[in-house]
Amino acid sequence: MIFRRGPANEGNSVTTKRKRNVVDDDSDDEFQVDSSEDESSSSDSEDERSPKRRRLNDSDSESGSSDDGSGSSDDESLEDDMEEDEKLAAEEAAATLADTSGRSRLVIPNPLFISQMQYLAGPSYIQFKDNAGLPNGRGGRLSTATLGPGAVVNINSNAQSTASLPVLGAIRLKYPDRAFKAGHLLNAMFGGSADQKNITALTSNANGQQNTFDNRVKTAVEVVKKVYEGLNGLGIDVRALGYGIGVTVTVSDATWGLAAPEKWIATDMTCHAAVVGAPNVDLLFAQKYPTSQGRPDRWQTVLKDLKKLVADVAGLVAQANAAGTINNN
Repeated sequence: MIFRRGPANEGNSVTTKRKRNVVDDDSDDEFQVDSSEDESSSSDSEDERSPKRRRLNDSDSESGSSDDGSGSSDDESLEDDMEEDEKLAAEEAAATLADTSGRSRLVIPNPLFISQMQYLAGPSYIQFKDNAGLPNGRGGRLSTATLGPGAVVNINSNAQSTASLPVLGAIRLKYPDRAFKAGHLLNAMFGGSADQKNITALTSNANGQQNTFDNRVKTAVEVVKKVYEGLNGLGIDVRALGYGIGVTVTVSDATWGLAAPEKWIATDMTCHAAVVGAPNVDLLFAQKYPTSQGRPDRWQTVLKDLKKLVADVAGLVAQANAAGTINNN
C-alpha cells in the first residue's frame, strides 16, 4: 500500500481521499492527499485582498515578467491610488465650511428639522376662572407662543362648533345676527389648541379682524423659514438660531354685561407679534463659505437676499400689529 503526500502547508490539516486503481483491480488501494481544500483556501485569501493590494500584486507580476525589468507598472498603480485619495480628500473638503476661527463644520443640506421646529417657546394658555379657581365658561384669557420656522401647519378649525365653548349656544340664541364663532386666541393654523383654554366668543366681524393679523404673521413665519433654509445652505448651524415670531393674544376682562350670556362675551381682544432672535446678516459677510455651483461669490448674493428677507419679516410683523386691536362688536 502506497501513501502519497501532496503539497500542503505545514500546520494545515491534511485529508485523504480513497482512489481505486482502475488498471489493476487486484492491486492495493492507493491513497492520495486531497489538496483541494488548501487550494480553495488559498484562492479565498487571494480574493479577500483589497483592490489596491490586488492591483499592486498584479503589477508586481507584470513587472517581473517584463523584458526590461522596470517598475513602471508599480509606479502607475501607486499614482492611481494617490489620485483616488486626493479626490476623496477634495470631496470631503468641499463638504465642509471653515469659519473665521479655522474650524470646520459639515454642511447639512435641506434638513427636515427646520420644518419640525414649530415652537421655540410655548404654547401656553390661561383661561378665565371664577373665585373658586374653576373655569367660568368664558374660555381663554391669554395665549402665548414663539413660533418657529415650522409653525404654519394649516389646520382648519371648526368655528361653528360649540364643543370647545358650550356657552356659545346661548350666545347665538340671543344674538343670531352677530354670527358668533368659536374664535381661537392662538390660531389653529399655528397649532393653537381647540380646547376651551384657547377659545373665546367672537362676532363674525371680530373674527375677520383677527384673520388680518394672523395672515400677516403666517406670511412672516414662511419668510422666517426661508431665512433658516438660506443660512443652512451656507453651512451655518441654525438649530440654535432662535429666530422666530412671538405671539401674544389677550382677551379683555371687560364684557358686554354682567348677566348671562353677556358676561361671557369680551368687549375686545389684543393680538401682538414680535420678532425674536433676528440674525445680524451683516456680521455673516466676514465669514468664509464654500464655492456654490462654480461661483465663488455666490454666498454674497445669498446673504444679500437673506438680509432683505429679515427686513421683510420685520415689516410683516409691523403690519400684523397694526391690525392687532380687535373690537368684538
